[in-house]
Amino acid sequence: MKAAIPIVGTCVSPRFDCGSALLVAEIDGGVVTSRQEVVDGASNSLQRVAQLRELGVEVLVCGAVTGFLLRHLAANGIRVFPWVFGEASEVLERLARGGFPLMTLPVLGRGRGRGRQGRGRGGPHGHREL
Repeated sequence: MKAAIPIVGTCVSPRFDCGSALLVAEIDGGVVTSRQEVVDGASNSLQRVAQLRELGVEVLVCGAVTGFLLRHLAANGIRVFPWVFGEASEVLERLARGGFPLMTLPVLGRGRGRGRQGRGRGGPHGHREL
């Protein structure tokens, strides 16, 4: 399987569309068999999805990502593990060992009469740290 992680420095980028490079790796039998850092030449998120497709990426592990981009990635045959943060090499090793559990994010600050209630409070709800 070919996997990619958008990175900033040595960490998973906090957002799918903000990384300066991609860590691209081949995983076979629970072992990372190769890895390379690919400079991100995309000027927008849709171009980044196209770049992933051209690289043959099957799995993407990333930080925050919009619903629109999740659907676009899925339409391009790319499985996504969003809301993952930490050192990219450790995250890659965890992916090789079996991946990440599925999760549902809470919806905060929605509904009539609540305004901005709940936004930006209570810590990193829904984030996975390694």
